Amino acid sequence: MMVQLQSWEELEEQLHIRGEQLILLYFTSQTCPVCHVLLPKVQELALAYPEVLAVHIDIEQVPKAQGTFMVFSAPTVVLLWDQKEILRRSTFIQVAEVEQYIKKYLFFTKDTKE
Repeated sequence: MMVQLQSWEELEEQLHIRGEQLILLYFTSQTCPVCHVLLPKVQELALAYPEVLAVHIDIEQVPKAQGTFMVFSAPTVVLLWDQKEILRRSTFIQVAEVEQYIKKYLFFTKDTKE
């Protein structure tokens, strides 16, 4: 499931609570047609991997997130693991590539938790 955050405080809280796990940040803009086309695909990806915290952030609603994560164009996907950036893709995002990173990191984190 993908969570839509409305404020910087909500994002900070989610990052603090779930910071050690895999987090997918999907940055969009209200005026970006590509963002709206890609959103259902990213939501589908989020549904397929419920162990990943998937967050949708509108950069007009949460401008501090845009600055903090240095998002210069929309759409942008940032994948975090243990609060460290492991993947960033902007504009021409291949959802299959993002999924490969998710699979890889879930595989390695599964081994370390057992």
